[in-house]
Amino acid sequence: SRMGYVVASMSYRLGLPLSLNLQQPATEAVVRGFHDMKAAIRYFRKDVAENGNNYNIDPDEIYAAGVSAGGFLTLHIAYMDEEEEIPDYLDLTLLGLTGGLEGDSGNEGYSSEVSGIINIAGAIKDTAWIHPGDEPVCSFHGTGDTVVPFDSDMLQLFGAFDVTPVDGSSSIHERANEVGLTNCFEVHWLQGHVPHVTNNAYYDTTLSIMSNFLSHLHCPDIELDCEYREVQIITDVD
Repeated sequence: SRMGYVVASMSYRLGLPLSLNLQQPATEAVVRGFHDMKAAIRYFRKDVAENGNNYNIDPDEIYAAGVSAGGFLTLHIAYMDEEEEIPDYLDLTLLGLTGGLEGDSGNEGYSSEVSGIINIAGAIKDTAWIHPGDEPVCSFHGTGDTVVPFDSDMLQLFGAFDVTPVDGSSSIHERANEVGLTNCFEVHWLQGHVPHVTNNAYYDTTLSIMSNFLSHLHCPDIELDCEYREVQIITDVD
C-alpha cells in the first residue's frame, strides 16, 4: 500500500479587544493561537505514542501551514523558539497566556517541533528570530496586500489603526536566504490579500508550488522547484 499525506485543520482561540494600544492585545492573540497550534501538533505525537497511531502518520514529519492569521502562527511556531524572543511587554502569567513557549493548551510531554512550514500572507514580529538550521519555509504573498504587509511595515487594523511593526513574507525570505534556509517564495504581483481564495489561477499555482516544496522535504531526491508545474491529483489510492 501507499502512505499518503494526512491533512488536519485546527481551531485556535480568536479575539482582539479594542484598545488605544493595539500592540499588546494583538500580540497576546498571536501567543494564544501559537500555544493552541503547538498543542495540536503535540496531540498527534501523543496519539502515536499512546493510542496506536490512529491517523497513520510519521511523527518525524509534521508540517504546519496557515493563511493570514494562520500564517502568523506557523511562522511563530517555527521561529519564535527562544524565551528571550517573547516580547518583554507581555505578561505570560496572565490567564490564557501561561506556559512559556509551549503553553498550557494540553498534550504536555510531547514535542511541538515541525519539519517545515507554509506561510500564506502572514508575517512575523521580527526576522532576527530566523537562524541558520531553522525550519524550511514556503510563502505566498501579494505585493498589494493592505491587510498584512508584504515586506517590513506597520500592521494595521481595518487599514486605519496601527497595531505593531511586522516583517512580511518578502523580508522573511530575504532573511531565509541570508541564513541559508531551504525556501520558496511566490510573489503575487499587484495582488491583494489571499488572491488564491477567489482566483482559480492563483489557487492552482499555490497548490503546485506547495506540493513540490513538501515533496522535496519528504524526499530530497525530488528536486526543489519553486515555479509552477502541473499537479496530478490522485484521489483513488489502494
